[in-house]
Amino acid sequence: AVGESGERPLDYYHVNVYGSINLLRAMQRHNVTNIVFSSSATVYGDATRFSNMIPIPEECPLGPTNPYGNTKFVVETAITDFINAQRNNLTKAGKADEAEKWNGALLRYFNPAGAHPSGIMGEDPQGVPYNLLPLLAQVATGKREKLLVFGDGEFGFPLWRYAISG
Repeated sequence: AVGESGERPLDYYHVNVYGSINLLRAMQRHNVTNIVFSSSATVYGDATRFSNMIPIPEECPLGPTNPYGNTKFVVETAITDFINAQRNNLTKAGKADEAEKWNGALLRYFNPAGAHPSGIMGEDPQGVPYNLLPLLAQVATGKREKLLVFGDGEFGFPLWRYAISG
């Protein structure tokens, strides 16, 4: 979570970056050629710096502003470099067919939320939530009196409008 990453940045770098590099090495050893990475929209940073980019397009310049976003950006870069190196090395070795098998997908989520159909796992974290939707759920169920909006509230509306209608 973004907030927690500011309190414990080394833990986030260790898990997100070091853990992902270990995964990439294991993929290479065992010839696992596809990866889907759960990144984050935090790699874009403050989206309001580009008024012409709402909703945020994929080609929006990256600029993370917190440790969580930084770790996701580093891992995205590592995956891209790794896939490109695998393809280039195999192509140089005359194995173009094998090179084409190496693929990566980077998914950049915006406030992901949801629950398991069983109801056992979902949007009711222990302690203070770090994400928006659990906070909204706590207001809706009466566990929290109100939701505090930082700033004037204008920034969030266009994004919610596109998220709901998109």
